[in-house]
Amino acid sequence: MPSFVNLMLRFCLAWILVGDLACRKEERPDEAVVAASQSSRDNATRASMLTIARVQSAFHAAHGRYATLAELVDAGFLPNDPSEARMAQFFIEASEDTFACYSVPTDYPASGRMSYFIDQTGKLRGSDRRGGRASATDPVLE
Repeated sequence: MPSFVNLMLRFCLAWILVGDLACRKEERPDEAVVAASQSSRDNATRASMLTIARVQSAFHAAHGRYATLAELVDAGFLPNDPSEARMAQFFIEASEDTFACYSVPTDYPASGRMSYFIDQTGKLRGSDRRGGRASATDPVLE
């Protein structure tokens, strides 16, 4: 009988270990789901950056200068500040002849990894800046 008891103890220990590993796997988010979520947030941020560049061009044609983010919203060129989505923060530096728009994740890396930059050239640039601002020296994305 000792061999039967020993066998049963081993079986129970194996069962406990398998159950523990299964529970641990369920506690971690599925990497594919996390990647898809980040990709979706990145796509939304990229779309907002390209929209800002288009409306800056329209604002410049109408007013002879580029606008701040608040001015674009107040003048009706944007429906709202894209930062309100809380995925990324958007900043615009504007003058008569130039503008620079930056987007950084609100909570790096949970809300995203990519930082973006676009200016009056319309070239969207970006990279993983670990939550810092991208710039005109980053790779062109579109």
